[in-house]
Amino acid sequence: MLPHFLVVGAEKAGTTWLYDVMRGHHALFLPDTKEVHFFNRRDSNLIETDNFERRGLDWYERHFAAAAPDQIRGEATPMYICDEDAPDRIRKTLKDPRFILLLRDPVTRAISHYRMAIAKSHIDTPLETLIDAGDARVLERGLYASQLERWFSLFSRESTKVLIFEEVMAAPETAMTEIADWFGIDPEPFMEARLGERRNEASGYRSAWAYNASVRGARALRNFPATRGIAKRLKAIGVYDFIKSANRTAPPETKITATDRTRLCDYYRDDVKRVAALLGRDRLPWECAAPAVPADGQDVSELI
Repeated sequence: MLPHFLVVGAEKAGTTWLYDVMRGHHALFLPDTKEVHFFNRRDSNLIETDNFERRGLDWYERHFAAAAPDQIRGEATPMYICDEDAPDRIRKTLKDPRFILLLRDPVTRAISHYRMAIAKSHIDTPLETLIDAGDARVLERGLYASQLERWFSLFSRESTKVLIFEEVMAAPETAMTEIADWFGIDPEPFMEARLGERRNEASGYRSAWAYNASVRGARALRNFPATRGIAKRLKAIGVYDFIKSANRTAPPETKITATDRTRLCDYYRDDVKRVAALLGRDRLPWECAAPAVPADGQDVSELI
């Protein structure tokens, strides 16, 4: 009961939206846990979790036990594209898998990731300091070229459907029809999935500690056979959603200056050119795909 396909990334590039839409299609099966984190060694905060070694293949297969025999099985874990260990583990474990990869403008991806990390108290460092350090969590995740090169060294390009977040959001019906054709399934159920609805919108938390504790608690319940059923029932009756909703508040005001954006663009510009070349495209619809523009000396702050 292993998956036929994986949504492998990137973080903050629409994978939650895609997961929700795909779960509504009767021909597909995705587990009720969006991010299984099986093949990656480290989580989003670079903390070693390594379910691959600690839990084993039987634990992973249980996530797909409820799938019907004729359903196409898959799961979505954005860390797979950027974790150095994940691609080789996938290659050695799955037979002829398919992959979906969403890529987002690395500047807006980094800003979105930074805002999320601030809200969850995973980071308390000014963005300019992270840029200076080339932070592995916020900055390096958007260096897609090396990730793609590693990926394509192990898997055929035909097995990986690369989608551009901005293009998907501009024409979601077209994107989902393309995915349906790729799987050989009826696209109509995708059209009924409220494609224009946003998922996983930015938010703040009244207590970041409570949020992080609830995530760890839910993960612990899911990871053990004796308590996995309890976790599923709690989710089914809406306990998790209630806790999240009660704790959710407006996202914190995180000021991103024009200088920050310019420096991010400078950081990513050469990598964006490499990504375009790897994908066989003349240009990508991203801010840093354009030539550098000399700064005018102004530093106008904006809320992102």
